[in-house]
Parts: sequence; structure tokens; C-alpha cells
Amino acid sequence: MLSVKHLKKKFGKNTVLKDISFDVSVGDIIAIVGPSGSGKSTLMKLCARFYDPDKGVILLGNKNF
Repeated sequence: MLSVKHLKKKFGKNTVLKDISFDVSVGDIIAIVGPSGSGKSTLMKLCARFYDPDKGVILLGNKNF
């Protein structure tokens, strides 16, 4: 299971993500949709650990990933 809890990410003065939370269980399929500049790519880069969140946690199998 992937659990994202209260993620926040800023770049400079711009808050890109604010209080994002969701869970994805094995076998689940999710879609991340939104307009250009809404933070979709940043969210996925945080989940892939290309970036570290400013706040919040990302858990993979109940381990801080």
C-alpha cells in the first residue's frame, strides 16, 4: 500500500502542493487529473522520491519511504 499523508511542497514563495493525502492499495488504479500547473508532476516526483516533501510523509508498505 502507498499512503501519502498531508504532503506540502513549496518552490520559493510558490506553494505547489498543500495538504495532499491519499491511499493506494495493491490492485488499485488511480488517476491524477488537473489543469496545467496544478502540481500533478510534482506529486508524482515526490512519490518517486525525486524531491523531498516540505511537510508530510510518504509510506510504502507502512515504512517511511
